[in-house]
Amino acid sequence: MIEQLGAASLQNLVRNAFHFHKIGNLPEAKKLYEKVIARDSHNFTALHFLGVVHYQLGSLEKSVELITHAIKANPHDASAYVNRGISLIGLHRADEALLNFRKAIQLRPDNVSAHCYYAISLCELNRSDEALGYFDGAIRLNSNYVDAYYNKGKALVALKKYDLALTCFDIAIELNPRHFEAHNNRGNVLKEMDKLDQALESYDAAIALMPGYAEAHSNRGNVLLELNRYDESIPCFDRAIALKPDYADAHFNRGLALLLHGDFQSGLPEYEWRKREKEPSRAHIFQKPQWTGKEEIIGRRILVHDEQGLGDTIQFVRYIRLLEGRGANVLLAPQKKLQKLLSIIVDRSEIVNAEDAQLDFEFQCPLASLPLAFATVKNTIPNSVPYLKAEYNRVASWRSRLGNHGFKIGICWQGSTAKIDKGRSFSVTSFHDLSKIEGVRLISLHKGAGEGELEHLSTGMMVENLGPDFDGGEHAFLDTAAVMSCCDLIITSDTSIAHLSGALALPTWVALKHVPDWRWLLGRNDSPWYPTMKLFRQKQRGNWKDVFEEIENSLSELMQSQKTNA
Repeated sequence: MIEQLGAASLQNLVRNAFHFHKIGNLPEAKKLYEKVIARDSHNFTALHFLGVVHYQLGSLEKSVELITHAIKANPHDASAYVNRGISLIGLHRADEALLNFRKAIQLRPDNVSAHCYYAISLCELNRSDEALGYFDGAIRLNSNYVDAYYNKGKALVALKKYDLALTCFDIAIELNPRHFEAHNNRGNVLKEMDKLDQALESYDAAIALMPGYAEAHSNRGNVLLELNRYDESIPCFDRAIALKPDYADAHFNRGLALLLHGDFQSGLPEYEWRKREKEPSRAHIFQKPQWTGKEEIIGRRILVHDEQGLGDTIQFVRYIRLLEGRGANVLLAPQKKLQKLLSIIVDRSEIVNAEDAQLDFEFQCPLASLPLAFATVKNTIPNSVPYLKAEYNRVASWRSRLGNHGFKIGICWQGSTAKIDKGRSFSVTSFHDLSKIEGVRLISLHKGAGEGELEHLSTGMMVENLGPDFDGGEHAFLDTAAVMSCCDLIITSDTSIAHLSGALALPTWVALKHVPDWRWLLGRNDSPWYPTMKLFRQKQRGNWKDVFEEIENSLSELMQSQKTNA
């Protein structure tokens, strides 16, 4: 009789704990579950749900520990494996989580959550294509299961299947109109599809449902910036940061907006947050402190290393001379393929490999952080050019090969295919009308993605292809720099070719999208970074036709001027 009363009392404690858990009173639920475990250390229900409480409170390691004890007490409960797996995902241990969801499916093939989270684990392991079948399995078990549609949408985004992703988010919202995250992700998809006005509507819907949703405010700011509505974008980033002070993406995006509008003083510190983004650019990790410009550097060794793309390295390597001017001993560690090209810029410095464990230095600094370290503003940009040079013998060789006839224009139409380069590129056929101007020779400087367009030129269009040996070695841009030096003009998209041409102090025309990368600023046809450069800007998003009509008119005027002065 005493034992029966004890069991009943314990059962009541569990019921009360579950009641408080269900209504969201986690502290009270935690306290009662702990009382149960104090009296019965193998109580499956209390161990399991206390583990869930710890997950909800953010104590993921403790959650895994408790649910593991629960599983030892009852190894046949599928939901316990599911909940342990969810905590493991939170700990970025997706491979272990996968095993838990697989076990749950074995125990309960109809457990819809197990199928869904198995798929989510696959996504965490960058196996989104495999995940789709498991999301579909969850949907077959429960056609109204919102999480399956929502997470399948995210998987499809990772696979760049935006139309299908949009359908999934739409279904999730139809099933749960208050799913603010689905509205936000729907906005992200619409942004990728370049439907910016519709993306704004989705972000607005997410914010209306969850005013404190920092991510939606930041995303909204990005779209407004893409629409060139700067004055509206900055308050969005400010709001996101106010809601989430350590939100790196919002700080970084705010920095880009400020820099684009020429506010280097405020923008460069925010630009540093790029290193803390969820998906940061490739960066080296060093134990030595970063040089901020405040530390004495005379006679000290500083490692300056690449962090972003080839064009970024070419742009910011100009600061090496300023470091040398301050008396620093510079170890320059660019991308390996740029080492030979950049060897010309070093004086008292040396080019090294950043991965060399034997390197001895006292400070380090990413190239893209040097503008901040030198407190750069628009009128103090170090723009003495050229600061790079082509190899003399290579120039002579290409000059002989190209000949002296015609007005030679080196062209490039596409850069990286990375997300950040979206909208910068155009088709090689954009140069069609330029190729018809008497005396013009178009010479391809293009390598990589988009090179195949040369095989499908528009009727009557001629572009000279320099062949497979052009920059065919392990070092980048050596032939490109030499060929550029033989040309009368360079016309390019916003890519590394533009930075190389500007660094060589060659006449360079750059075609820019409506709202370009921050370094090109807004509303000007010159660049404070490169004195020999002229900028041609889209007046409407996506309209390259007007840009090339302007380029054609400018080219005709230039050639006519040269004839007149000849």
